[in-house]
Amino acid sequence: MSKPSSRQVLGLSVLSTLGLYSLLAASPASAFVLNGGNVTVSADDANRSFDIFFDGSINEKSVSGLSSKATFTFLGFSSVGKNTEAAFKILLSNTSSNGISSRSSALGFDVNQTLLGVGHSDNAGSTRVSGLFSNDGEGAFPNQFGDLDVCFTNGNTCQGGQNGGVYTGSSDSFLPILAFSGNVNTFTLSNFGVRYQSINGNGFNDDSGTGHGSFPPPVVVAPTPTPASPIVVAPSPTPPVVVAPTPVLPVAVAPTPAPPIVVEPTPALPIVVEPTPAPPVAVAPTPVPPVVVEPTPAPPIVVEPTPALPVPPVMVEPTPVSPVAVEPASDSTPQSVPEPGTVGGLVMTGLALFRQRRSR
Repeated sequence: MSKPSSRQVLGLSVLSTLGLYSLLAASPASAFVLNGGNVTVSADDANRSFDIFFDGSINEKSVSGLSSKATFTFLGFSSVGKNTEAAFKILLSNTSSNGISSRSSALGFDVNQTLLGVGHSDNAGSTRVSGLFSNDGEGAFPNQFGDLDVCFTNGNTCQGGQNGGVYTGSSDSFLPILAFSGNVNTFTLSNFGVRYQSINGNGFNDDSGTGHGSFPPPVVVAPTPTPASPIVVAPSPTPPVVVAPTPVLPVAVAPTPAPPIVVEPTPALPIVVEPTPAPPVAVAPTPVPPVVVEPTPAPPIVVEPTPALPVPPVMVEPTPVSPVAVEPASDSTPQSVPEPGTVGGLVMTGLALFRQRRSR
């Protein structure tokens, strides 16, 4: 398949632009701000329109086929003295179907600002109406609809419309004017309602009811092709067609189970760990506190005297002493010689004492 040339693309762009322009020119611009069941109107909305579609119910029960439609066209603001008037043209249509016939006898809504002269005067500067409906008022619609700031009808109240209104399959318009105090350039309408009377068909006989208004879903309008002058597009050489390679899908291959591998343990060599010499540890001497030793008092030693043994009397026999020849000294001085008996007694006494001690 060949790619479109740049001239072909240009031609398509021109046609698309013409079609879009035709769509914008055929679609009416609308600057109304629609929010839920509310519509905000400003001075920029003059001569623009919006539609409200009404359902239908009798005794608070929805009735299929009971319906109406109202097209509001805003005509703009005007000043009357110190007051402001907002004028509308409303086209009311009774669209009842499915064997139901009815009459749309009144229409009303709420306004977010206070209206002047509702139901009291048809003079300039007051709220008023002309056309299909001739009376304006305030009150409530029946069928538990609730209160309305203003309603337009041919009756004296919002409850009934006598013989006025539009019947099934017909339409008519009326011109309501809303009056405000001071300078007003925007306001909001809400709570749109319609009053039904003369309801017949499908078991109903001259009954009455009400309908609530809502905005229609958005409508998408297809553009109308506008004839355009033919565009001559010179043929351009077809560029070579580049065929992208087809990606190869991955092939899933089941894995082949591998035989178990037996590994014989290798004997571990003994690990010789050489001792690491420990560095000398310097130990600071701990000072030893001096020890004070108190002297223990020694008990007194009592030595009992050993009684002396009686010494037996030693009988010393006198030893005969040989005669000593004494030569006379040269000085011829005579020497004293002890007596033999005294010397022997001393010797015997000493021996006796020596023996006594050895025997102990």
